[in-house]
Amino acid sequence: MAHRRVTDGHVAVLGQQIRVKVRAGFGVPLVLCNGIGASLEVLDPLVAHLDRDTTVVRFDVPGTGGSPGSLCRTDFHTWRP
Repeated sequence: MAHRRVTDGHVAVLGQQIRVKVRAGFGVPLVLCNGIGASLEVLDPLVAHLDRDTTVVRFDVPGTGGSPGSLCRTDFHTWRP
C-alpha cells in the first residue's frame, strides 16, 4: 500500500494564519475540524483509519495547536441561568 503525501503548513484566511495539514488523495476532500482547545493531531487516530485514497484536510482553529490567536476580539462566557 502506497503512502500518501502529507503537507503541514499555514494558509492566510482573511489575514489570519491558520495551520493546516493535508493528506493528498483523490476525489472530494474530507475536511476535519478539531475541538476547541485541541490541536489537529488529536484527529490522527481517525485519519489513520480512513481510506488511504481519501484526501483529508485538517486545521487548527485560531488560538489552538499551531494557529496563532484570533485577530477578532471575542470573549467566551459561561452561561448562567
